[in-house]
Amino acid sequence: MPGVTVFRRGGRWWGRWWDPGLKKIIGRSLRTDHYPTARRKAKELEEGLEDGSGRVAALTVAAMARRYISKQAGRVSAGHLQNQRRHIRVWLKECPVRSLAEVTPAVVRDFLDGIGGKGATVNRYRSTLRSMFELAVEDDMILVNPVRKSTHRPEERHAVSFLTREEATRTLDAIRGTTLYLPVLLGIYAGLRRGEVCGLRWDDVDLDGGRITVRRVRTVKGRIQPPKSRQERIVPLHDTLRQALKEARRDGPWIAWHRGRAWTPAALSMALRRAGRRLRIKTLTGPHVLRKTFGSWLAMAGEPLAGISRMLGHSSVVVTERHYAALEPGRRGKIDEL
Repeated sequence: MPGVTVFRRGGRWWGRWWDPGLKKIIGRSLRTDHYPTARRKAKELEEGLEDGSGRVAALTVAAMARRYISKQAGRVSAGHLQNQRRHIRVWLKECPVRSLAEVTPAVVRDFLDGIGGKGATVNRYRSTLRSMFELAVEDDMILVNPVRKSTHRPEERHAVSFLTREEATRTLDAIRGTTLYLPVLLGIYAGLRRGEVCGLRWDDVDLDGGRITVRRVRTVKGRIQPPKSRQERIVPLHDTLRQALKEARRDGPWIAWHRGRAWTPAALSMALRRAGRRLRIKTLTGPHVLRKTFGSWLAMAGEPLAGISRMLGHSSVVVTERHYAALEPGRRGKIDEL
């Protein structure tokens, strides 16, 4: 049976041992700064954490993934968590090693190289893995994050698809007086995501103060939860939107109201696709193009990217720059210039 030696690192005691199967030294935090406790835990490693082959059991990659997903469940949006689950499923399927200690930078690089596809796709996988292994470092399960030595792939910048002024006017004229009118205005003149539109209540709107507070989203499954950034944000009220809200009929607590109930994200997407086909506007493919229209018009009006990022609720101004930097003609602008 391999003996576990105790050593001190960063104010805490660690145990290390030679794994004959992996042919390498394995280290694990004993999670204590008290030496007698560290010796007792080392003894437990020697006596109690042994598998059938006589090797000291090591934390598996799959166990770390389950731990990470359970922690992420309350931290990120449902959509983001779903993407992370998908990334981790592919990783577990393709990963050639089982033990967390066996994951090296070379293993990570080989996995990312094997994904193929565009740089943006590879970067999303890399981001998920980096976050997962960072948790392992924070919990003293490994010393170094093996993903950090992998490189961020260059991403192609694509032209942003948004409505022109003429297309926006045609769309609004065609749906004026219908229950689709306010949701479209909230997309074009406030940049709200479809879930945020469906989750917006009348008490979130301050007509006198001229602002909207985004506090929640309605998911595809109908659940109400915090917005994607997990933080509230404030969006200034454009005059066109303010006037429409003043004149709107309040049939319930939700602003986006349709046939006696709040709009759902799926129904809103379907209605806008139908409107786009009916009006023969190729860019009107769903609610997200309205949000892109808001950001694009602001960028072309000269609003700084940092301001656009705050209003759109992006996690970082880097995200905003990726989409709208090419449209920015100057350094100043106002929302009323839309």
